[in-house]
Amino acid sequence: FTSVLLDGRDMHKENSLFMACMSEEEFQALKKYDEENGTHYAKATRNAGKTASFSTLYGAQKGTIGVSIWKTFNEKQIHVTPTELARDRVIRVLKMDEKYNASKKDKDKEEFYLDCFIEHANDFLLDFWNNRMVETKNFRDNLMQTYFKQGYICYPTGNVFKGLFSSLTICNAICQGSSGEVTLAVLVWLDYLFTYFNIPAKLINCIHDAAYVVVPKQYMIKTMALMKYVMEEVTYKAFNQVGFLTLHLKAEPEASDISWGNDKDYDDPAFTEYYKVNKEKIGKAVEIEIGRASCRERA
Repeated sequence: FTSVLLDGRDMHKENSLFMACMSEEEFQALKKYDEENGTHYAKATRNAGKTASFSTLYGAQKGTIGVSIWKTFNEKQIHVTPTELARDRVIRVLKMDEKYNASKKDKDKEEFYLDCFIEHANDFLLDFWNNRMVETKNFRDNLMQTYFKQGYICYPTGNVFKGLFSSLTICNAICQGSSGEVTLAVLVWLDYLFTYFNIPAKLINCIHDAAYVVVPKQYMIKTMALMKYVMEEVTYKAFNQVGFLTLHLKAEPEASDISWGNDKDYDDPAFTEYYKVNKEKIGKAVEIEIGRASCRERA
């Protein structure tokens, strides 16, 4: 757990590798395939890892983890390679077919498979509680003692926490605090830039590392292009200079006609082409105007 913090490892991705029985090499190949073909297999796989990350962090049981991820594998068609579904890989690697054929067959086959996967989730849970949570507790206790002595905490992510908060907040901030700080900055930039560029978009919500906007359809592509540039380029240039953000973020637009709770990946070729053609133009306008605004603020 602490190496995830100090070495910049991706906890969600590593958890997804274990759950989907895939290798690091396969995950990187999947990312490359996504980039070349406009698919989202690696993202969906990593999101399954998030289910494991947060459910264990907040105390879920192995059954909850197992059912949630097994359902995700089925509904979202998560892949370990472009041609192999994660569920098929797990069935093969965990030898579920052989175990079922050797059993009394007193259960439905799908129910039997789920039980096998829950045992797989149990191995993950045991590792989490016996190893990672021990390290987490020590890390959290040390942070608490530091807080009591000096009144604030400096996280490996670069965050500084002051004031009153719970021990759970201390642990949670390690996973979510840095992206929360970046997202808040994005909201400020976007609120200013929407006005400057005369885009009738309204920021309505933010969750962790996502910003939600409502905008008339005729402005949607322009709005998404501006958001993508700010979230990918402006954040890196601003935060990397102070050693806060070492990763170059990737913004993945999603859209819905109903509400943000129904959003889906937005893969319209018109948007892809618009961003490709206009990225440099958007960048120059954004950086000039943000620079001017910063100068006015300092003055």
